[in-house]
Amino acid sequence: MEKRPRPKVLDSKSHCIVTGCGKMYVTPASNGDGLFEVFAWLGKSGGCAKAQIEAITRLTSLALRYWIPPSEIVKQLKGIRC
Repeated sequence: MEKRPRPKVLDSKSHCIVTGCGKMYVTPASNGDGLFEVFAWLGKSGGCAKAQIEAITRLTSLALRYWIPPSEIVKQLKGIRC
């Protein structure tokens, strides 16, 4: 499996999602081959919540760069609750 190199420019749009912990802003970025990476942050959160979101989005982005289909990533994360 080969990791895709990051292009200099990606298309992205930020989305605001209201959660039980406040507003979460999610920014998926794509190129001509589809979804490439994801960034997210939870409003004014800090500490553990911020670190967990950063870890999840870093791992998601890494998986996408190795051609793991987004549907497989969603399947693994769907239904997790706090």
